[in-house]
Amino acid sequence: MHPHELTEQDLANLIPRFYERVRTDAQLSPIFTAAISDWPGHLDKLIDFWSSVMLGSGRYKGQPVPAHLRHANVMTTANFDRWLALWQEVTTETLSAAKSNALQITAARIAQSLRLAAQYRPAGATPATAPPPDQADNGRHAMSQPLSPQTMALVKATAPALQQHGVAITTLMYQRLFVDPSMKALFDMAEQESGTQPQRLAAAILAFAQNVDRLDALKGALERISRRHIATHIRSEHYPAVADALLPAIRDVLGDAASDEVLAAWGEAYWFLADILIAREQELYRESELA
Repeated sequence: MHPHELTEQDLANLIPRFYERVRTDAQLSPIFTAAISDWPGHLDKLIDFWSSVMLGSGRYKGQPVPAHLRHANVMTTANFDRWLALWQEVTTETLSAAKSNALQITAARIAQSLRLAAQYRPAGATPATAPPPDQADNGRHAMSQPLSPQTMALVKATAPALQQHGVAITTLMYQRLFVDPSMKALFDMAEQESGTQPQRLAAAILAFAQNVDRLDALKGALERISRRHIATHIRSEHYPAVADALLPAIRDVLGDAASDEVLAAWGEAYWFLADILIAREQELYRESELA
């Protein structure tokens, strides 16, 4: 049982009630009415999403960041704040204090992740999809929009700082990430305490920075990361939380060296890489389901 003791029935009761409130809200109703035509199907998908995030069910198969970025023009602070306020109201009315508090903390983190995605992802970028079988090449996936030369140069220029401070960045990143118990439950805490996982991730980030302009050199490493994610039940819905933890950690550790321009480049690079991994991991999940 998770610490918050949420159940599937709690979510099945909460989600329709919450979106009934959203659909009658003067500020949010026009946005959701324009974006969603199949409300029964959408509610089922949202229950799957929250079940995956809070209960680790893995039922959600979508990519929440690109789904939201299609509506980036209305992803304003005022609209996020209104959504969160309604979420707080309905969760408090519907559930116990422990359950509502867990959902409110997670929703705030997800909202911040989506804000970061909108801020640090280039306009017009769309997620990668798995290529047709005859175009697959050991986990390589063609991206809809490659990184710009400027972005690659900025990311590559951070390699010396990452070599010196990478473990400090990843250690702080995990501290931020583990504020959410559902994220913490996905990781081997013995490897965290020994420093193995922060060191492993720091090495991977450094390798990406050093090879951002020649990703063929990382083909084997990306395949190993994808397979490790499958083994530890990482899903597409977990990537926004990592972005939310990683980018501020880079800023906090590197200080003035992490300018807005550098963070924007790293945000773009993060989602570029995330799309590659998500696409490959979805292939691997499908293969495991068919086996």
